[in-house]
Amino acid sequence: MNLLNQSEGSFKNRVLLVAFLLTFVFIFIFVTLIYMVEKNNLENTKREFQAALGNSIEQIIGSTVDTYSLLAKTILETTKAKELIKAEKREELYSLIESKWKTWSSENPEFKIMLFHRADGTVFLRMHKPEVYDDYLSDIRPMVKAAHEQKRVLIGYETGKYSTVFRILTPIFYQGEYLGSLDFGINPNYIVDKIKKFKQYNGVLFIKDENLKLFKHKSTFEINDYSLQSKIDTKTEKLLKSLPPSYSFKKEENIQIEDTYHSTYTYSVKDYRNLEKAQMLFFYDNTDTIDSQKLFIATLAITSIVFIILMFFLLNNSFNRLLKTLTELYNEYSLDIQKKEADKNRQTQHYLDVAQVLIMALDNNRNVIMINQKGADILGYSKEEIVGKNWMENFLPKRIKADIIKLSDDVTNKRGDYEENENHILTKSGEERLLLWKNTPLLDDEGNSIGILTSGEDITVKREQEKKLLQQSRMAQMGEMISMIAHQWRQPLSSISAIAGTLSLDVMMDEYKKEFFAERLDSIAELSQHLSSTIDDFRNFYKPNKEAVNTTLEELITRAIKIMKSSLDSDNIEMLYEYNDKQMIKLYENETIQVVLNILKNAQDNFKEKKIENPQIKITTKENCISICDNGGGIPEDILPKIFDPYYSTKDEKNGTGLGLYMSKTIVEEHHNGKLQVSNRDDGACFTIELYLGDNIAEI
Repeated sequence: MNLLNQSEGSFKNRVLLVAFLLTFVFIFIFVTLIYMVEKNNLENTKREFQAALGNSIEQIIGSTVDTYSLLAKTILETTKAKELIKAEKREELYSLIESKWKTWSSENPEFKIMLFHRADGTVFLRMHKPEVYDDYLSDIRPMVKAAHEQKRVLIGYETGKYSTVFRILTPIFYQGEYLGSLDFGINPNYIVDKIKKFKQYNGVLFIKDENLKLFKHKSTFEINDYSLQSKIDTKTEKLLKSLPPSYSFKKEENIQIEDTYHSTYTYSVKDYRNLEKAQMLFFYDNTDTIDSQKLFIATLAITSIVFIILMFFLLNNSFNRLLKTLTELYNEYSLDIQKKEADKNRQTQHYLDVAQVLIMALDNNRNVIMINQKGADILGYSKEEIVGKNWMENFLPKRIKADIIKLSDDVTNKRGDYEENENHILTKSGEERLLLWKNTPLLDDEGNSIGILTSGEDITVKREQEKKLLQQSRMAQMGEMISMIAHQWRQPLSSISAIAGTLSLDVMMDEYKKEFFAERLDSIAELSQHLSSTIDDFRNFYKPNKEAVNTTLEELITRAIKIMKSSLDSDNIEMLYEYNDKQMIKLYENETIQVVLNILKNAQDNFKEKKIENPQIKITTKENCISICDNGGGIPEDILPKIFDPYYSTKDEKNGTGLGLYMSKTIVEEHHNGKLQVSNRDDGACFTIELYLGDNIAEI
């Protein structure tokens, strides 16, 4: 709606609304940026927590290993333990360190297991179960077996007969002989309990199910293939139950319990081979941080609303003074703008009218909403008689109406190959004209289709000229074809003449033999049939045929070579073939054969002109392409760009018209939507014929 047709109040409300929306958008962007900053701060806090927690776990593990390594050294180096192990004195060894074992295990509740392994894999002594010994553990304890093989300290989580524990195995050497190993086992929850005690983080331990096959009892709380192996309080149980069913230890999860917020952190527990055996799961309480963030965002939002209200009142009070000035300025310049727009429209229409092609716009119902003067002239109507009429119903031959309706749908929906096509139109006089169309969809500001914009070039005369040139080119080939027929007929005619002479001689000598005479007559009949077949081949080639047919490139080349075979053989031209494309192709067969014959005849003439020894032509098919390459020395670079020009020939006047390659290019590129190209390769010229596969070939 134009401003001149609006009341001042309506205009004022619109401007205030725009100002309000702009202010709202600005504040929304500002609040969003602040929110993103706060969110990033929360993520940084989480990362700092995770890094600190990971470092704490690593420090606890390192400290534990150092402590128990020192304990192992104390037992083995400051007592007679090695001598007693060597002497197989189990009871004495137990008595030697019993008091220390009880002291250590009571002072360190995590210290659960202490045993001595022999080098052969059997247990020499269990301090925690002295009555059980001599059993073989290497089959179920890979760490024990590896300790005996590697004879070095091994550290990691491993399942024993009854539980998974953190183990430290120290090798035992006595006077250079390996006696076995000292095995310390520590409660698997030890690290979790330490973190919970000193960091105040809720944590639990999950053991992989495949490590629980020897357990007497299995936890009822599971995540994927891991089972809970920690005692939990009520809060931790709520946290675990709040995890989503799809939770895995591979990702961080944020959960809410009532008014509290928590983030998860996972630490992978591994054995001495660096294989996962268990997962430590910790819950970080970030309620304070999130509450603080919410309070900040709420405060910011309230402040923004107050700011918007103040801005609204300020604008409202000052707008009345501005409105009068703006309205006067608008009234002053609006007429000038309308005048310029009218001049611009007249100028645009002038440009359309002087264009030498039909330019037209259709709406979604295919009614003409605009056409230029050239389009009206081609159709034979005035512009007023055309605009508003349905294009499909009034200006197209009935036989193609359905096809053009489908094409227009493709243009509207931007589907398929819609940008260019050829079709006839029907003029006021009833005459049909052939136009080459360029199509594009018309879209509104939201990208929705509102019609079609198209331009059409009248190519009726051009196509008629091409047909005349094609016929002229074929007539120019007639002499060459007669020469080829002569080559084809020479040998059969010689044979017929020889047979006739033989029969005449037999008659003269009165040595007539019925069977011999019949055989010779059969031979004459066969040779006559061959002559007739040759005539059929040439007659079919010159037969007018405007219908496209389905064939293969191999069949096409075979037909062309059959026509020229005798001529090529007489010049001792070696033909090579490589067929890599067996698919069917739709094309105008005789026209395409004419292209192949033109290229072959040019190569043959070039061989003779340059006196090429061992002339050779290779024909290759691949992916709807035909390549024809010779060894005739190539085409001079200075004339290479001109060889497809009409009436340009490198032959003398009596041997060349200059139409052969020009018409070949027209046949390939305009009748088959393909490409005909030439280049010099190796020791000759190479022509490439690329044909379009499909039904959308040009009408001729």
